[in-house]
Formats: sequence, structure tokens, C-alpha cells
Amino acid sequence: MKREKPLANDKAGKARKRSGPWEFVASDWRELGDFLQAFLAESEIKPKYEALRAALAEAIHRELIGRQGKLPTEKELVELVPFGLATVQRALRGLTDSGLIARKPGVGTIVVPVKWQIEQPLHLNLQDMEGNQAPLTSRVLSRRKVTGKGRWRDFLGDAEQVYVIQRLHMAAGDLPIYSEYYVDVAAYPVFLWKPLSELSNENLRHIFSRELGLVVDNITSRIAAMPAPAEVASHLNIKRSVVCLRQQATATSGKTILYYAAFWIPPNPYELVIESNL
Repeated sequence: MKREKPLANDKAGKARKRSGPWEFVASDWRELGDFLQAFLAESEIKPKYEALRAALAEAIHRELIGRQGKLPTEKELVELVPFGLATVQRALRGLTDSGLIARKPGVGTIVVPVKWQIEQPLHLNLQDMEGNQAPLTSRVLSRRKVTGKGRWRDFLGDAEQVYVIQRLHMAAGDLPIYSEYYVDVAAYPVFLWKPLSELSNENLRHIFSRELGLVVDNITSRIAAMPAPAEVASHLNIKRSVVCLRQQATATSGKTILYYAAFWIPPNPYELVIESNL
């Protein structure tokens, strides 16, 4: 893999050629650097910033990031990988948008703490082959009223104040998942007035138990493999021909249906675990 040419006034880049790749890198980052170099050498992901984003996400998942979950600086990352500053910055923006890292003024770039991630995901419990759960984050795309026909009508009936909360999730920092969450806000107004920021990285069923005293005691899931609709494919940044796993779910408390949800999961190396005993 070719290394991007350093800028003409990049003295560190010139010195690096004379003294070896780790001369200007803190010892804390050498293990991370070795991993990133190996990952990128074998990666077929394009463009380069996407390959780097995937490499950093995997390093975070393997807990290779340094003490207290702090990432190297942009300058240090340029020393660690065969890419320039623009590629590094774009990769970091992608990880920030996915919710896996955050920029903290006066601190630097950190891995998002577990408390910021979705706790005990029920519908998106993705695990690797060793049974480790992929960390999950989310951000709200929109919250809007829905009318007319739709699959949600089969479960929520004639409710006139149904809103859909659209969210984009990230599993392990690099697997996008799209979801739509339909709820009757006339019955559960908390989902209408709660700020959107509080619906990101939140397990929505916990709102029912924590704020409404309603416990989800049964989930019915319907799973099919099919190409994603145009809007979904756009959010997932995939071609419409890509076959995804569509999971539809209804949650009930006693005999009352609390919500209907739909999830679109593109091809990935994880197992989807669905709990039956709530």
C-alpha cells in the first residue's frame, strides 16, 4: 500500500524516513500502530478513510486503545498509519458520527463510555463467534407523525397519534443499522415531548419501565432477508440490491401492545441473538 506523500514542510515526515516508523510515536501507541498497519495491509475496503475508520473501530473493539480510552492525536495517527492528515481527520469524523468516539475539549478524543451506549439491547443483540456483544450506539434521524396505511397499522390499529422515531445505530463502531420505532404518543406522550438527544443511545423499552411503569414481557419477532428500500439503503450507504436482514418486532405488556419496530441489518460477521425469556 502506497504511503501518501508528506507535505513539503513536513519535517516530521522527512525525519521519519531517516529514523524508522516509531521514532516519533509514544510507546503507548506502538501496539496500536502494529495492529493498524497489519489491518490496513490486508484490508480491501475503499476509500482509504473508510478502511482507516474500520481499522480504528476494530482496535477499539479489541481494547487496543490506550489508557482511559483516549485515542492518539491526529498528528500521532498520521505517524501510525500510511495516510495523511486529511484521511485521518475524515476517518475520525466518521467514528464521531457513529457515536463510537467523542471529542472532549481540553482532553482529546476518547472512546464513548459504556454508559453512553445502549444498555441491554433486545432487538439488536449482536454477538461475535466468541459470544462477545458488539457495543451499540444510536442517534435519532427524525421523529414525525405517520398517517395512512403501513405495517404498523396491523399492530397499533386505529390510533391517530402514532409517531415514528427513525434511528441510525452503529454496532462495534462500523456496522450501520437502520430502525423505525412506532408508538402511540396519545397513550405514551413521553415519546413526543422528550428531547431527541435523550432518545439517542437509549434503550427505548427502558423508558416504558423507568418512566411509565410498564414492563415489556413479550416480544414477537418476524425475520426475513430482502433488499432494503431506497430510503433505508441511503441511510445505510449501501446499494439497493444488497440483501439485508429485516427484523420486525412487537412488544407487549400483558395484553397491551406498546410499540412496533422494524430494523434493517446489512450483511455482517455477527450472530443476531433473540432472547425469548424476558
